[in-house]
Amino acid sequence: MVVDEVQQMPELYRVLRPLVDRPANRASFLLLGSAAPGLAKGVSESLAGRCLFVQVGGFALGEVGTEALDQLWLRGGFPRSFLAASDEASLR
Repeated sequence: MVVDEVQQMPELYRVLRPLVDRPANRASFLLLGSAAPGLAKGVSESLAGRCLFVQVGGFALGEVGTEALDQLWLRGGFPRSFLAASDEASLR
């Protein structure tokens, strides 16, 4: 199961804990969203030993190539902005 913007529902972690702990449960949960330090602390306490945090940053120069240095510098490394069709679209 994939849940995006999980930071909008911190109470979801209390619901997931018993589901994750069921012995016959073969489900996996992928929780996506922004993790503020306070929220991450709550998750790590309520799902202790059951979760893994992966920090994902924007594109790095090594990923886009040196020929895209100016574009990366001006648009930033977040995919929607960097890959936009134009500078105007990137700013939006």
